[in-house]
Amino acid sequence: LIKGVNKMFEEKILKNIILKNAKIIDINKVVFDKNLSFESDLGMDSIGLVEMIVEIEKKFEFEFDYDNLSNVINTYGALKKYVEENCKED
Repeated sequence: LIKGVNKMFEEKILKNIILKNAKIIDINKVVFDKNLSFESDLGMDSIGLVEMIVEIEKKFEFEFDYDNLSNVINTYGALKKYVEENCKED
């Protein structure tokens, strides 16, 4: 995904971006499984979701398909899969 960076480190970057935008108090208890909901589990509102997406776009150097965004930003699993499929190394 990010040129010259291994996949495990990329996943850590993605998780850090997500946690930075979370609205929960104890981020140490977050379990990143595919069903982790940004809204119900992490308390993100629409502004937090947009800020997260913008930061991911900048870090991974690609743009989201905003027409299909609601299907991408509902869970960690869906977001991770979308980033992996749409962010290709040069």
